[in-house]
Amino acid sequence: MSKEQAFTSLLDEQKDRVYSYAVHVLQHPEDAEDVVQHSFIQLWRQWDRVETEKRGRWLMQVVHNRCMDNLRRRRSTRERFLPPGEGHLETASRCTPSIECADRAAEFADAQRVLRKGMATLPETTRSMLVLHYFHDMPLDRIAEMLRLPVGTVKAALHRGRKKLREFLGETYPELVESR
Repeated sequence: MSKEQAFTSLLDEQKDRVYSYAVHVLQHPEDAEDVVQHSFIQLWRQWDRVETEKRGRWLMQVVHNRCMDNLRRRRSTRERFLPPGEGHLETASRCTPSIECADRAAEFADAQRVLRKGMATLPETTRSMLVLHYFHDMPLDRIAEMLRLPVGTVKAALHRGRKKLREFLGETYPELVESR
């Protein structure tokens, strides 16, 4: 297989995953597109230096690093996490058009808003770990490898992140926590 064919295959395999991650982290689809495009360009340029079986992980690492750089540049605005709109929780899209569906869509939008506010209170790295683990089903050891941290540190950060989210919800939206 030629370099062009292998690259195209990897692009087709990885583009949705890395774009989705970038959108989750950056909250701006245009910024996410730029990050992903530059990351794929970097992969093309480094193609021969990256081991074949590690190219997907390498790409995700580059996307993550570029997202963190982007966030650092605009640190003053910390209201980031889930993009507005549909598609991140399938429950809103599974119902048929009806009043019930409209109610579920409204609840979904409210849940997204609440989650965005809670996530905005977390440090960028913790937020990123939560997105990778819970929205992209990335195992802890892969997150640790990507962030160059011990697995125990990732576990502790996820625990603290969940705890802070629970505290935020308890203080800001006690009715959500009490019903659990």
